[in-house]
Amino acid sequence: IYLLREFGGSEALPELAELLDDAEPGVQREAVRAILKIGTDRGYQVLQQALTSGTPRSRESIMLALGSDREERCAPLLTYILEHVPHAGELGWVYTKAIDLLGQVRDPDSVPALRAALYRGEWWAPRRTAALRRSAAAALARVGTAEAIEVLEEATASGPRSARSAARAALASGRRGRAGGGRA
Repeated sequence: IYLLREFGGSEALPELAELLDDAEPGVQREAVRAILKIGTDRGYQVLQQALTSGTPRSRESIMLALGSDREERCAPLLTYILEHVPHAGELGWVYTKAIDLLGQVRDPDSVPALRAALYRGEWWAPRRTAALRRSAAAALARVGTAEAIEVLEEATASGPRSARSAARAALASGRRGRAGGGRA
């Protein structure tokens, strides 16, 4: 995997994709890291395909690898997940985990995808929608850029009810965090 990561480039993606199904979690983790290092849309498509068609165990391993790699280089993949993976159904937890990880990474380029997540949801699933919006608002507050705060303020003024509520709570939490000397 190390050699594929260092010297293979995009041509190594088919081999790395096969390693995502390996029974050994360490092999899966290193394959994810290698694909992240390649950093192309084609690589993100490989990971998305593995998340969509893989076993529950391989999905969990991929998301654990992304969670353990809290570097900004995983932010484009997490953003890609928000744009291409359904927020409900079998992959709903992957979508929510991607939101949470974007909040941890604090990548300013993820604000548009997090804004879309803040407004995503269905009226017939109010609890899921509210939880999704709380996660997106919290992630935006953690990003903490002027653009992210602007999205939250916009949501408090004119968003759907659960988005307004989530944005207000995230802004209040962020203010408390800054007042206490910590970062929101």
